Amino acid sequence: MDKNYEMDERYINDGIVRHFDYNAIITGTSMTENFKTSEFDDLFSVNSIKIPFSGGTYKEINECLERAYGAGKNIDIIIRSLDLSSLILM
Repeated sequence: MDKNYEMDERYINDGIVRHFDYNAIITGTSMTENFKTSEFDDLFSVNSIKIPFSGGTYKEINECLERAYGAGKNIDIIIRSLDLSSLILM
């Protein structure tokens, strides 16, 4: 029996924050998916990772950042998207 496994970005992101070597993070909703870590690294002289959450909530993104700090990472800079649609209450 063939099994096809889909890797959800939430699982991948968790592994990235726990196991990669970095001191800067780009995170947020799908608005950050096209940000380039190479440009961020060059501008701020850092080693960054990108952990976007398509359709993510601020709570979910914050929990991921807490895991990054909990993993003992020395994080100098975080770029985090602030989507206007999430900031305005209807």
